[in-house]
Amino acid sequence: ISSRVGHPRASHAMRFLDDTKGRRWVLLGLLIGFLTVLSTAKRMKLLTYRTPTVALRKQEDPVPIRVDTARATERSTFLASIQKVSKLVVNQDKTNNRDTLLCPKSYNAAYAGDPQKGSGQLLTLARQYRRTYLKGFPYKHIIFDDFVPDILLKSALKEIMSSYNKPAARWKRKLSRTSIKSSTYLPQNQYRIIGEHTARLFKYLNSKPFIAFLEELTGINNIVEDELVNGAGVSKIDHGGFLSIHADFNQEPAQSTPGWRRLNVLIYLNENWEERDGASLELWRTNMSHGFFEYVAKVLPVFNRAVIFSTTDVSMHGHLDLVTENKSRLAISTYYYTKKREDELISKRIHSTIYPKRFFQTQSYERWKEEKARCPLV
Repeated sequence: ISSRVGHPRASHAMRFLDDTKGRRWVLLGLLIGFLTVLSTAKRMKLLTYRTPTVALRKQEDPVPIRVDTARATERSTFLASIQKVSKLVVNQDKTNNRDTLLCPKSYNAAYAGDPQKGSGQLLTLARQYRRTYLKGFPYKHIIFDDFVPDILLKSALKEIMSSYNKPAARWKRKLSRTSIKSSTYLPQNQYRIIGEHTARLFKYLNSKPFIAFLEELTGINNIVEDELVNGAGVSKIDHGGFLSIHADFNQEPAQSTPGWRRLNVLIYLNENWEERDGASLELWRTNMSHGFFEYVAKVLPVFNRAVIFSTTDVSMHGHLDLVTENKSRLAISTYYYTKKREDELISKRIHSTIYPKRFFQTQSYERWKEEKARCPLV
């Protein structure tokens, strides 16, 4: 269109644009031109589109993971959503009515008793499964079976069981609305009170090679161990015991924790443990305001299984299923910190362990009232 003032073509064009129908034709032409350019760019791969990913376990995960839901409808819905998004291979185990997610079993030849040995293999393991950890659902986590040599863990188990009646081991029974358990929290340098193998294991879990493994696996830098073992250590939960769903504390200034809590490592010591024995670790989904809670999955606390997960305000976990008769649930736990917060899912406000009140009125709460009546807290 000519831009010269008074030109007959210019005046004709202006009259065309003033007309409503004319403006529509111009806009339609511009839209067709834009779509043509966009289509051409897409065919030439000048533009790329990223498909949103869902944080669920992929088929290359390191270990078999048990996913058990409270009701059949919940289980079928959960498995259907997993298969749809992640294309996981699901094996229906009809013998025990348990759904097993099939994943290649991880190797773990990293621990050789000496923290200075096997560090290269640890880092290889971390690099191999870092993506799995980062995509953990409902929050960052990973599960390893056969995490340490059986002979070491069985020796530590014998020491722990024999120390239960030793006054020096300082086992404490906790009976509250939120848990019924016995536990011992000893500084690292005092675990020889329980036994040599137990002390050796805790020393390794806080050694430089193992911390380097955690840093490589999780992407968290400058991890600091907790030499005083604040709240960590060995826990023993007997018949009727439970641990209410909770998110862990982010700092404990009164106990001189070395910074912001970032990671939990749990190692289970329960031989011949089955789903009917109860006390499976439950993973729940929530948000920062704790406006909703969604049950996701359970992890059986079987012998030599390790669970590593991020510690944030949304990492809700616990076990509401009571421990069955003639059973005791044993676990070793270690916590890890950083000097800086560095995670938006950790509240800036320092807080102790968060127990949502809604879980107090569950089976756990009723059991707590029975236990309190039977053996009052001293």
